Amino acid sequence: MDLVLNLLTVKALLHGRISVFGGDQYRPLLHVRDVAEAVVPTLFTQHRGIFNLDSENVTIRALAERIATFYPDVEAEFTDMPFQDLRNYRVSSDKARNAFAFAPKLSVEDGIRQIAQTVIEGRVRDTSAPRYSNLDFLRPLLVPERSPLGTEVMVRHRFRTGSAGRAAVVANER
Repeated sequence: MDLVLNLLTVKALLHGRISVFGGDQYRPLLHVRDVAEAVVPTLFTQHRGIFNLDSENVTIRALAERIATFYPDVEAEFTDMPFQDLRNYRVSSDKARNAFAFAPKLSVEDGIRQIAQTVIEGRVRDTSAPRYSNLDFLRPLLVPERSPLGTEVMVRHRFRTGSAGRAAVVANER
């Protein structure tokens, strides 16, 4: 599933509230098990190319409303505003359906229930921990090089690695 489902479900259960700003952005949702069921059998076939996979395209607002129906005590708060998050996309799985009979088995509701179960079991406690944010998790891996000429000079970045001290160089895109 898109991480928005995970985040909204966890916030609903841990904080009793879901806040959505904008919410008209679309996200294609698909359970990770359905991804595996689609990818693994095709690894050694003749299928080549790019295949979009989804079980459904849903707006963040509609997803929040669906999550709130699972938990009536949860307050869903919607603030109309222009998109802050400009990622807005819908995909079609028609190519995958036609090529290798892709058919997702798990629904958005299945994903909501499974994420909720991990919270209920105490496996998710502190959503502010870096492991629950792509940006916060990756930030320590990105190490800016120092320039003797000061910050006005654009320098390249290196990713820290845990093995053999090798680093992949990534251009700074400031």
